[in-house]
Amino acid sequence: MSSRMVRMFRPCRQLGSFIAYQAQHAGEAGINVNPACTSQCCLRCGRNVPAGRPSLQQPWAGSTW
Repeated sequence: MSSRMVRMFRPCRQLGSFIAYQAQHAGEAGINVNPACTSQCCLRCGRNVPAGRPSLQQPWAGSTW
């Protein structure tokens, strides 16, 4: 990998490390989620929500984001 690519992805890696540290400090397990379709799929029930939804309220999953 070129040094430019390494510099480009460094902030993402730092954020992931920070989140993992904070989760461990809080006694929780941090999980990695595949970023594909994350803006469309409910993390609790897996139901696909259209991208043009007016809000992130998902009463069928018992959550409101």
